[in-house]
Amino acid sequence: MQVYPFHHSIFLKYLLPVFEFNSPIFKGLSKIWPLFAPYIAFIFLVPIPFALFNSWRKKKLLESQKNLATLKSISWKQFEELVGEAYRRQGYQVSENIGEGPDGGIDLRLRKNGELILVQCKHWKAFKVDVKVVREMYGVMVSKNASKAIVITSGTFTQPAKNFASDKPIELIEGKQLYARDCFSELLENTTKTEEILHWKEIIEEADITTYVVSNKVQATQIFSFQNDRGKVLTNFEKLKAHLMYQVYLSGSNEDAISYIEKEFEDIYRISEEIESDEDTVLNHHCMAFLGVSVNVIEKIKKESSRVQNKTDWIKDFSTKLKNSFSYVKQIEEFQKLKYGFISDLLILDSNNCLPLLIKIYHYHQYEIEKFEDIFGLIEITLMRMRYTRGDYRTNRFPIIAHSYDGNKDKLRDRALDCAINGFQTWWEFKENFEICLKGDYHYWKITRYLLWKYENYLREQKKEGFLPASDFRSLYKKKSMENTIEHIAPQTPKDKEYSDDFKAKCLNNCGNLVLMTLGKNARLGNKTPDKKDFQSPLLSQQEIECQKNNWNEVTIKHRQEKIVAFALDYWNPEKNNQREHL
Repeated sequence: MQVYPFHHSIFLKYLLPVFEFNSPIFKGLSKIWPLFAPYIAFIFLVPIPFALFNSWRKKKLLESQKNLATLKSISWKQFEELVGEAYRRQGYQVSENIGEGPDGGIDLRLRKNGELILVQCKHWKAFKVDVKVVREMYGVMVSKNASKAIVITSGTFTQPAKNFASDKPIELIEGKQLYARDCFSELLENTTKTEEILHWKEIIEEADITTYVVSNKVQATQIFSFQNDRGKVLTNFEKLKAHLMYQVYLSGSNEDAISYIEKEFEDIYRISEEIESDEDTVLNHHCMAFLGVSVNVIEKIKKESSRVQNKTDWIKDFSTKLKNSFSYVKQIEEFQKLKYGFISDLLILDSNNCLPLLIKIYHYHQYEIEKFEDIFGLIEITLMRMRYTRGDYRTNRFPIIAHSYDGNKDKLRDRALDCAINGFQTWWEFKENFEICLKGDYHYWKITRYLLWKYENYLREQKKEGFLPASDFRSLYKKKSMENTIEHIAPQTPKDKEYSDDFKAKCLNNCGNLVLMTLGKNARLGNKTPDKKDFQSPLLSQQEIECQKNNWNEVTIKHRQEKIVAFALDYWNPEKNNQREHL
């Protein structure tokens, strides 16, 4: 039975004094107990808020895990707490932190229905847990008279570890299983309709599981190639792995070659769990960079491999390069989140056409990427001029440039400069159409967000203030209300006011009447007129409007447009690319 602190207070103040003890000391103490009762009760009360907060923190930790990347980013201590909370939700009594340090001793003891289950958590940065760990855990289970042992890892187990546990009361749970189990438990918790629960029960009970017993990797490769069926259409990436492994088998190569390819694809699967891009997308970008195609990639790979004498060596080399491309994409995505630089800009403007070239540049210059800022800047100018223009530009040759790039940086710089000045076709009026668009009257497009973001950083540069980074502009780490949107300073549909046709045509959707603003603030301002809007903000582009809002008209809108146009023509000028500071 749980005794609450106020029970202690009542006991000390009223009940204890009436007890008769023969000891004079006790008789003396019984008289002063009532004076100290509130203080002693307070001592009992102090741990309660900490315990409640700790319980809430563990629940939030479990709920915050969205994928394997977030699972692997937490500390070993948080990993143990997360596992404990997952079992606590399943009705187990959980005792935590027995042992010292990461992976020291038994991490969790689970009790339910009179059974004792021992749990060890392996939140290793290394990918696989070997048989030694499982063997030691089995010994601990026997010595403690536990009914079962569980070893949980954020990674995977080696095959010998799985073989050792297969005929023993030891459960091995890998990162994917842990995440999937919690997702399924949450799904059932949120399912209130009986028919839905029965539907899931029927699916599980009627599922067919086919087991193939093989004696070596050659047989395993045959099974994978001909029976790789998950009940849904295979991705190109899965088809490619099956094809490559089977081709190695047909070429008469030994198991070492098959193991090599298997290991490369295992690394690819691991990396793919840590990136935003899906497997087929990265595969397409890789094939564009190295083979010159981004569609029908399987057929292209088959054709290329059929032309070489040593097919096995070609496949091994292709698999390694593909793994490296996945690694490059991971680095590019991390660069985009953590640093300033033109790489972030390229991915914002046109990631699909830029990634093949970025992959190829990383292939040749992985450890000197910072030396390519001027080239990335020229590419950014080209993309901005293509998007913010009066011209109808549908040709983008950066993927083709990626395929032809052979590591000659000077040649690439010359090509990038020509693209920034003239575009991809000789008849394009690249510079003129960009300028005409900027000086026009209509700019209410999605790309104007990018223009206004750069203008904001230009104002910050003038005042020597820190820039608004790409991560904040894209709101990568914040809730939806913090997403950046375009706000009309003079509202589109004002209350109790009618715009003239000339104002609607020349001013309403003009960049001079548009400002960068978070979605939440945009919604709060609604259709208020400028003089009734609050433009107090950390954004300098909003601050400059605050002092003019009481006299917001055609003249002030056109004047602000002139400032933005002057900035844009100077910043996106390829001839000044080497002098401009990245905003």
